[in-house]
Amino acid sequence: MGWGIKNVKLCQFAVYIAGDALGGKRNVEVAFTVVEDYHCLGIASRILRCLIAIARDKGIAMLEADVLPENKAMLAVFARSGLAMRQSREDGIVRVTLEL
Repeated sequence: MGWGIKNVKLCQFAVYIAGDALGGKRNVEVAFTVVEDYHCLGIASRILRCLIAIARDKGIAMLEADVLPENKAMLAVFARSGLAMRQSREDGIVRVTLEL
């Protein structure tokens, strides 16, 4: 990485699950988390940019994620993505949809 950090786990996981949405658009569900000691360093934004690049390369039309409403930082990461974003709430979860 070039940050001079060794043997540190920054990202616990990143998931990309492809599917088909209504209207025949291909979509993916994304989920990832960054270790708390590394919050506010732009790591989540970098992970999202990588997932966006992969999705575009694969012809995906939408990224979707479920976020807890109190996770304002993650909602802000999605909002700053530069993509058109929709939000809906169901059962205490915010469903974020990003149009690619």
